[in-house]
Amino acid sequence: MNNFEHISWVVDNAIECCLSTKDEVDLYRSLSLLVWDSENEKKYGYKMTGSGIGGGIDFSLVVPEGHPLPDFLGKLFMNIDTIFDVKITKTDLYKDREQDHFSILINDSRTKE
Repeated sequence: MNNFEHISWVVDNAIECCLSTKDEVDLYRSLSLLVWDSENEKKYGYKMTGSGIGGGIDFSLVVPEGHPLPDFLGKLFMNIDTIFDVKITKTDLYKDREQDHFSILINDSRTKE
């Protein structure tokens, strides 16, 4: 499955299974076109490893070990509409591959209980 097929599958599945709000689906679609772009991956030095919708939006990516999250991505995720809560976490998931893993979770703050 190529990147665009993955994005379409995630969006279609989220809509069909009522996994998120319309705003989350729209945000996922617009962010995905940028973060899954192979030219952006090369230019900014990261590699996407996954993304999805369900209980919010999640993106998973790696950078070479010891490198920070690229500014492009930090700005992209931290400057989205304030109706969304964004949590970026560095994990040890890919340490054995000498890569740093970042998990980005985005939730529509209006749907929290």
